[in-house]
Amino acid sequence: MGIQKTPTALNMPKTEGIIVYKIERDGCLNGFYTTSDNGKSHRLYNEIARKKDDSDTKSIEGEYVCSWINVNNEVKIGTLTIIKGTTCYELTWRVDGKNKYIGTGYITGEHQLTVSYTSVD
Repeated sequence: MGIQKTPTALNMPKTEGIIVYKIERDGCLNGFYTTSDNGKSHRLYNEIARKKDDSDTKSIEGEYVCSWINVNNEVKIGTLTIIKGTTCYELTWRVDGKNKYIGTGYITGEHQLTVSYTSVD
């Protein structure tokens, strides 16, 4: 019979990539990600995110200044906002004041956050 698609599966955005963050003791996030963008899906890239308000290192919720290397080896600088939802975390990356990526993340270890993301454009 095959797999039947549920309405939820039909409405889900396409996953563009996966990022795994190590949650550092100082509250920074050190991420490694891969992407399906530009046919370079087998490469690993790096992202670093530092909380704007570093007074709360216990929670990952908040706003971060982040930088990453994209598939064209360009350094990008933006902001990352993390909001805790009911069962997961919602992430939004912004560049030049515009939403660039959105993602859904789950705590997958004592000091690890795993995120599936897609571009907004």
